[in-house]
Amino acid sequence: MDDETLDLARLVRRYLEEVVNSPLTEAGRQGPQIGDVVGEHLGVAVQDLPVVREEVPDHQFVDLDTALTLLAERGGGERVVGVGGGDQRAHHSFSDLLGSPWARFGLGAVDRVNLPTGPDSTRRAVGFGVRLLRYRDTPVALLQRAAQRQFGQAGSVEVVSPDETVVAAFIADLRRLMVEHSVLRGQVLSFSGSP
Repeated sequence: MDDETLDLARLVRRYLEEVVNSPLTEAGRQGPQIGDVVGEHLGVAVQDLPVVREEVPDHQFVDLDTALTLLAERGGGERVVGVGGGDQRAHHSFSDLLGSPWARFGLGAVDRVNLPTGPDSTRRAVGFGVRLLRYRDTPVALLQRAAQRQFGQAGSVEVVSPDETVVAAFIADLRRLMVEHSVLRGQVLSFSGSP
């Protein structure tokens, strides 16, 4: 690399360091961050905890929301918090939202989505939000995310807990409750092709 290119690289580096450490950048990081809120709920630092992701087909997303509500009620209730960051958050996994050094996400409004539960009924489900609850007397946090086709993402739930065996049992129980309480039970279904 010649001297002129090296000088330019040094200038760019100095500029980027100033931007990262500027008061404007720090001001944007003030307030509770989603990783801090989840860490407080779980009682541990969340950056190194494994997150388990479970994809959910569109037609079962309402069943997911119902099953999660049932699990929360059985555990004594829940707190649902939103994630700030606009569309940027859609490009990050729950692990990234919790502890990426490059992107910090504060609290925001919980996104909701109305989903059909029958011919004349709907359910207002969490479309993008973090649910904080207890399962088998252990704290659990999860990101519930509706499908976002514009970003190439299927609906999913991403679960984290200090106890990995609790995560496995939670997901197994979640799957079972989704089938038992499916909105498709007792409905007359018709199938047709689509383009």
